[in-house]
Amino acid sequence: MKKVFVPFFILFIGVFIFTSIAFCTDQHCDGCDMSTEHLISEIYVATFGRAPANAGLNYWAESVDTGYFTIDQVAQSFFDQPETKEKLPEALSNSEFITNIFDNVLNRAPADAGLTYWVDALDSGEIRRDQAIMAIINGAKSATGSSQDAATLAKKTEIGLLFAYSDVGSMTDDESFMDWAANIVSSAANDDFDVEEAEEYIAELLSDIEVQLKIVKSSASYDDFPDYDSADIEELVNGFSDYTFDFYHQASADESLQDKNIFFSTYSIENALAMTWAGATNNTADEMADSLHFTLPSSSFHSTLNALNVDINSRDDTDPFFIGGDAFQLNLVNAVWSNIGYPFLASYLDILAQNYDAGVHTLDFSGQPDASRLVINRWVEDQTNEKIKDLLPEGSISRDTAVVITNAIYFKASWCSQFDEGATIPGDFTRLDNSTVSSQMMHQTVRTRFFQSEDFDAVELPYVSPHDESQYSQELSMLLIAPHNGRFDSVESALDNNFIQSILSSLSIGDVELTLPKFEFDCEIRCKQIMRKLGMIDAFIPYAADFSNMVDPEDSTPYIDEIYHKAFIAVDEKGTEAAAATAVVVDVVAAYESVSISMDRPFIFLIRDDFTGTILFMGRVIDPSL
Repeated sequence: MKKVFVPFFILFIGVFIFTSIAFCTDQHCDGCDMSTEHLISEIYVATFGRAPANAGLNYWAESVDTGYFTIDQVAQSFFDQPETKEKLPEALSNSEFITNIFDNVLNRAPADAGLTYWVDALDSGEIRRDQAIMAIINGAKSATGSSQDAATLAKKTEIGLLFAYSDVGSMTDDESFMDWAANIVSSAANDDFDVEEAEEYIAELLSDIEVQLKIVKSSASYDDFPDYDSADIEELVNGFSDYTFDFYHQASADESLQDKNIFFSTYSIENALAMTWAGATNNTADEMADSLHFTLPSSSFHSTLNALNVDINSRDDTDPFFIGGDAFQLNLVNAVWSNIGYPFLASYLDILAQNYDAGVHTLDFSGQPDASRLVINRWVEDQTNEKIKDLLPEGSISRDTAVVITNAIYFKASWCSQFDEGATIPGDFTRLDNSTVSSQMMHQTVRTRFFQSEDFDAVELPYVSPHDESQYSQELSMLLIAPHNGRFDSVESALDNNFIQSILSSLSIGDVELTLPKFEFDCEIRCKQIMRKLGMIDAFIPYAADFSNMVDPEDSTPYIDEIYHKAFIAVDEKGTEAAAATAVVVDVVAAYESVSISMDRPFIFLIRDDFTGTILFMGRVIDPSL
């Protein structure tokens, strides 16, 4: 019997393998009528042994549905992921690899003859590891696979999807999510752990998380149609602009940022500190208002800022992070985080709710400071399309942390007149010391507004508006200022609101032969010392800081420990992507002729909301290769 059985078994395995390999490249075979999300979840289960995260699932499914990837290419792409390299390293023998995949997919080891076949196929280079994964998945679903294998894979995949669609991912840190995502899939291998049991498990898990992550909200509702005086908006924007240039001069003079590219969003910083200022009083409040150029009384300031935020957010009528299309994306959000049980005054919570649409997320800073830090960082990543990572560094949250106040802003837009990628060629960029560096230089002749003086060239590049041009002809733009050789320092030192307004009023329409380098960089700034130099002193000093409009001083005496800010900018032929985030960590004590303008030397740039004049981002490029 053995001599008959073994050849028959090997033949069966051979049919299984070749059928499977053909299956993974044939999208019209059995099982391919499943949803894309289901197919993606199968790959997560097989490769990582866990349920997918909702964001990752949606990304890959959208990539497949839009034709950017095939299912097989998704499996291949997974091998470029750090998690794959950790769980399935190249050093892992092919025998160990196949055994792991069988356990992930089918919760069993491969038969000896089958293992030999798979190892031989991998050793000979007949198939890659990602192809082996797809073959095993598809073989389990094929007519030649066993019903038990098909049922095991189906249950693991369904439970994985159930977990992915839950709120667990958005309410916890990455490490905890990965542990739970793996645990629920491994539990699916048990006969008594079905979909109903999985639903109960997820419900209990969410309940436990909510104990750790509660949102404390005022009974007041958010005012999304605030009344405002246009004169107050103008005064607010002018003050924000003055602060932007104050901040720029302090940042550019900072030793850690000298001779470096700089990029930041004082609009993000102002929003975070405005929420902090709402809790300040006496000299602390006065110093903050003076340094931030808050000239409106608090009775009208917060509602006016809310009106400005509503107006700016309304520029974007597309879903955040929508892939494709020309319309820009602009998303501004606020959030407050506090230690469990922190005794906020009800009046402070009312201001946050009514004007900033922000409840207070409670975390266990005292018991789990680093896990709390990761939760906040994950929120920032989600709000900035993963452009701002690790806003809060290790050690920034301690057992003494009482409150963290955050703001995040994300912007992505296409140029009204895009550069031809075929015209982008290497060119010299002259740095401040007259040395040169090669950079990818974009070129186009564009009809736009510009101004040239003996000190600098300026050009305005508008972004495509998501609205009808008859209603809004131009909403946001980038203003580029390139000082002539030897004039950078003098132009930079002259930067203020009046200087920019004089440039804007001098711009005239014309044909511009424009040269602009492609560039991408991020910038991290700790703002405490900058704010101290601008006159904000008491807020950082224990016992001197007065935040008695936030909390009763008999219950707590908070002060600001540090203000963390990160920003990201990428400029290419199509347009601009920019993001920034701010965290305030509060501790307790215990012309018609064609002209040529080339940005082939250090330049300054601003991204502005043209209707209100609000400066959303500002920066400089000293070296596009950095």
